[in-house]
Amino acid sequence: MEQLAYPLSTQTMELDLQISSARSSSTHHQKRRKQQSQSRAKQERGKRPGYSKATSAGAFACFSLAGNDVNMYHRSSFSTARKEEVRGVRMKKACLRCRLLKRACSGDDPCKTCLAAARAAAGTRALMWMECIRPSFQTMNIFENANSIIDQARISNIMEDLLQDDVSLDFHIPFALNVEAASSHLASWLSDDYAPPTFSVVGIFSCSTNTNLLENALDPSLGRDLRLFVHLTTHLYTTGMQGGYQEYTHEEIRSVRDCVGNRLFRTLDPLLRPSEIEASEDKLSKLRSLFLLLLGITVGMRYTLGDVS
Repeated sequence: MEQLAYPLSTQTMELDLQISSARSSSTHHQKRRKQQSQSRAKQERGKRPGYSKATSAGAFACFSLAGNDVNMYHRSSFSTARKEEVRGVRMKKACLRCRLLKRACSGDDPCKTCLAAARAAAGTRALMWMECIRPSFQTMNIFENANSIIDQARISNIMEDLLQDDVSLDFHIPFALNVEAASSHLASWLSDDYAPPTFSVVGIFSCSTNTNLLENALDPSLGRDLRLFVHLTTHLYTTGMQGGYQEYTHEEIRSVRDCVGNRLFRTLDPLLRPSEIEASEDKLSKLRSLFLLLLGITVGMRYTLGDVS
């Protein structure tokens, strides 16, 4: 039995070696055929028109399920006129309807989307708003392109001089000098159409009291700009932009008014962002101060429209 075991073991080993060699040879031939197939495929793709090799890192090629190459679409660059049109729309920002529908706003007044909606609803009983609303104060900034006859240094000097002179009030302010009392009283004054006029809103926003009300919750410079804006606007309105103010001409006063008006409007949109308000420690005080700021600008604009060129 021992003599038969040795020859059987040798035969088994030889058989295993033959099987292993055959498998190795088969695997080698398969890899070689695969490499040759890939090489031929690359050569065929290289001969096709419009094919380009991707050499940079992160590049990719499009292909179809049928194995045909797909030419990628490349958008042509905008013309100069189109670039200016897009820049203008971005500055004005999309209207409220286009924002809700997530459509590109044409920037017209009304825009194409709002005009199409109005035409579609004409003669029907559809309940919808027709206005093309742009919720941005910058779009209402009539002072941005105002002509100024003096430079910025001269405007700053005049502003510093005018801020030294306070406005005297000939009435008693009917609320405590704090943001909470002022905002509550002025809000009730707005809602009551039959309230007797016991004070002047223009006078309140024209005196230094307004600066003190806003300097804690907002930038102190906003209070100073608002004070000059309301005071100079109403002065130009009542005098018909004649005679100037103190030793300054009416052109100089108008340039100062346009400067502070432009700064106020450019500041409003960033201040009214939800993220900006949420970041405040005292949100209620911030909202009350913003209400006073908006009310003061509205009062000043009431006396401004029509005299800006």
